[in-house]
Amino acid sequence: MPQGGEWLVILAIVLLFFGPAKLPGLVRQLGRSKKVWEEEVDPSSEQTTNQPPAAPPATPHQPNHTPSEEPRP
Repeated sequence: MPQGGEWLVILAIVLLFFGPAKLPGLVRQLGRSKKVWEEEVDPSSEQTTNQPPAAPPATPHQPNHTPSEEPRP
């Protein structure tokens, strides 16, 4: 594993290779890839941390009828 000054050399090479404009997008993509990797490795942690809030109980649909919409006998 690289240490101290070696990381600076690696960072300089990456910066020269990709350029400063593309570096934020590259780091963002690496973060997304790491998140997907962790979810695939341990799917149980995804279910506990990313559960959507519980849906409110469903109420039966009752149509709104106005007197003008009622059928005439």
